[in-house]
Amino acid sequence: MAKSRTRIALILALIIMLSLRFAALAWVLPLFVLITGVAAAREMHMMALQKNVRSSLAVTLSATAIFILAGWAMGPHDFIRWILPFIVVLLLAVFCVKVFLARLDNALLAIPMNVFIPLYVGLPLALGLQVLQIDRMYFLLVLMSIWMLDSAAFFVGSRFGRHKMSPEISPKKSWEGAAGGFAGCILIGIIFKIGMDALGADLGLTWGEIIFVGALIGVLGQAGDLAESLIKRDAGVKDSGVAFGGHGGVLDRMDSVLFSFAAFYVFLAFAEKLPVIITSTPF
Repeated sequence: MAKSRTRIALILALIIMLSLRFAALAWVLPLFVLITGVAAAREMHMMALQKNVRSSLAVTLSATAIFILAGWAMGPHDFIRWILPFIVVLLLAVFCVKVFLARLDNALLAIPMNVFIPLYVGLPLALGLQVLQIDRMYFLLVLMSIWMLDSAAFFVGSRFGRHKMSPEISPKKSWEGAAGGFAGCILIGIIFKIGMDALGADLGLTWGEIIFVGALIGVLGQAGDLAESLIKRDAGVKDSGVAFGGHGGVLDRMDSVLFSFAAFYVFLAFAEKLPVIITSTPF
């Protein structure tokens, strides 16, 4: 498992560095996010089928893709203006599809699932791409924090883990590992800021904000991991998919990413670090 995570991390790091270093390859990272996001949404749909929740796969994948494409193609101003109206349109579209197809099976569960999956997978990835547009260093900070979270939690938990966090949801996770991941997130943030300051680059975050961001990702990144494990346990599956053979699916590799980017974007909003503040209606 550790070797698999390392290989995936190295591939992702290569894609990110090429995309950020060469302008001609700037499209590679958003395309990668789009492909993996749609794949993760499909895995969620297949897990829902294990519970006999038959939502529309076409609506799920289309809505997820639209969220990600909006995060890629729209600037921060337009994204903020149109994201809420799109969520409303998504909700109406899901109802219309059910009505026109006259499918009564599990409508009470299928309709919410069609909305939930794009919001759970597509929206956080769109927010991640918005963070990339706002500041590439913010994007790298979040990714490095997630990497340190997983690495430190695994290292500390595998060697010193004694007290289980939630045996029914994720038997291998321990409070010691969680504490190690939490501390690792704060540490990598401090190191990142020291490096930026040494290069004479202004990260735009105070020391207090850096520590807060590390703590935020240290908590919510692990919450994202547990949330996906909860979904898998309820669906009765060990892994979200088979994209990586015996090492799980796409969603298994981005569970922490979803909550972390969503949390960081909200932090930017409350800290008034988004590039624009909307004071008018979308229309």
